[in-house]
Amino acid sequence: MQQLSLILKTIYQKNTDSFFTQYHNIIIKHIHPIHSFVYGTLYKTPAFQSLCHRLLLLSLLSFSSLANSNAEVDLLVVVEPEIFSQSNPNRLSREKLHALLTQQLNTANSAYNLVNIHYNVVAILDWEDNAISQLLNQGDSYHHALHNLMNAIIDAPLSSITDPTHLSRYDPRAKELLQQYFADKLIFITQEKDTSNEPYGAAFHHLGLSINADALMHMPSVLAHLLGHSLALNHPPTETCQSMLLLMCSPSQFSVDMSIEDMTWLSALVKEESLPAKEGFDPRFYLGAFSPSMPALANIQLTLEQSQLSTTLNLQLIDEIGDPKVLEQNISVELFTQSGSAIAAFHYPESLYQRVTFLAGETHKQIIINTQSSDHYADFTLGTRYGILVSDSNTQRIQIIGDINNSGPIHPTEPHSPTKEINPNPNPSAPAVDDDSDNNDLPATNDNSGEGSGAMTLMSLLILIGVGLRRKG
Repeated sequence: MQQLSLILKTIYQKNTDSFFTQYHNIIIKHIHPIHSFVYGTLYKTPAFQSLCHRLLLLSLLSFSSLANSNAEVDLLVVVEPEIFSQSNPNRLSREKLHALLTQQLNTANSAYNLVNIHYNVVAILDWEDNAISQLLNQGDSYHHALHNLMNAIIDAPLSSITDPTHLSRYDPRAKELLQQYFADKLIFITQEKDTSNEPYGAAFHHLGLSINADALMHMPSVLAHLLGHSLALNHPPTETCQSMLLLMCSPSQFSVDMSIEDMTWLSALVKEESLPAKEGFDPRFYLGAFSPSMPALANIQLTLEQSQLSTTLNLQLIDEIGDPKVLEQNISVELFTQSGSAIAAFHYPESLYQRVTFLAGETHKQIIINTQSSDHYADFTLGTRYGILVSDSNTQRIQIIGDINNSGPIHPTEPHSPTKEINPNPNPSAPAVDDDSDNNDLPATNDNSGEGSGAMTLMSLLILIGVGLRRKG
């Protein structure tokens, strides 16, 4: 136990290639010899080494003090309208975009939750124009095209910029939205790519990042990778990435594993420990000190009124005991749809997915739902989320039953309980970090079913080791 503890502490300080050899030798020495051949074969494979790497990090965290520190980071997503345009051959529906972002967010949180950093999406909004993509299409880089928008988020002008005419071009729209939604970082989704070197996106230190819409579909760890850059993580050395897959190597190959150095940096960041100097780094704002979490002043209740020809959706602002709630300011919520067996744009209009605004003093909204009859059962779900100063609503499921040639009834079901989606400042200099994409789709993950027995034994061993080290400490 002392020998393994010493190796773990050494690895925590410096990631060495000899770890797997040392770890393997301990297993061979202390585990029943019948497992020697299995481990001797498996430990040399990249997949098994990645598993060892991840379980090692879990073991290290099990006896660390990280459990006492947490960081919640709220992300505001803005989307260029061209992405939803019917004339765009690569268009995404709003349902599809949300599903992609949810997958990306789940991947990011599976990586960063190990160091108690958790990301939430507070809203997905339509941007006003496609000006950024137009600049990209003319040869601009992400850094130059988004510079005035991103750097306007900070309260003080960039110390490196002395030309007042340049400062006057700052675009305050993103800053105003971040303040309105109590968000910490901006995620800007563009239709076009950086034509100068075709990157999948760029990270602006502590301010936010940009992602190309195509990368959301084909690189499932691109958000996690760019969030790493926004936390001052850099690409590992080439030789490291050749020997094992790590999150900060490239999002073109799926991985959520981090190097020991990156884990150590993030752990210190969460615990607000002293950190070595990095260019453009301001630890006060990297984890979401831009604003507190948004308060909820009201709830929204959804009810349905069904007739033979149509269905009416009622949205009611209520207080905590269910009485109507009057607010003295405008608020808005996202009315979302989620297809079940029904198909968007066929059984129900895609435009039903929309932003709904309550003006000051308004407590009730009605929306008429027009649907297409079906020759078989079909259903879809409605709800509200991503509201300003209001919590997520309950959801309602609408069933469509009838003959395709004879308009049939639409049956609302009993309301479901409220659901929570899984998501999903001044630093005077905030350089962007551009990434080059190889534009390749991700390879399919390998089926390592033959490694199950060894993996379970190794996991059990590491859990026992973590418990033993905690008790001993």
